Amino acid sequence: MPADETPGDIYQSTEGVYLDYANEKIPTFRDHLRLNPYYVTMGTKMPLGLGHLAKSTQATALDTEVEAFRAAMHNRYETAVTVLNGFSASLREVEKIHREAEDDSDRIGGALIDEFSEILTPKGK
Repeated sequence: MPADETPGDIYQSTEGVYLDYANEKIPTFRDHLRLNPYYVTMGTKMPLGLGHLAKSTQATALDTEVEAFRAAMHNRYETAVTVLNGFSASLREVEKIHREAEDDSDRIGGALIDEFSEILTPKGK
């Protein structure tokens, strides 16, 4: 190992090279390792900006779009919860009215049975 190299600067494989390349660091390799030139040209075609969003306008724009989508979905979720809470309250009100109507029906039915019973029962016996 040359004197100006430190072990942290030497890559045993290409792992992490693309991140450093995107962040404009020049990696150093051992003599038997070479970077595929295709990957270098790929970096010029598409700014990666991995690790630093400010270095890539595309990544920043995508992050902005994702944040806007997340906020919109959160608003939709909150609206859905509000609508469902209103629906649930209305349903409870309908159930209460239905229960009251059943109770009234039972009372009316009981009163009618008592009246028919008095009508049909012969008096004086």
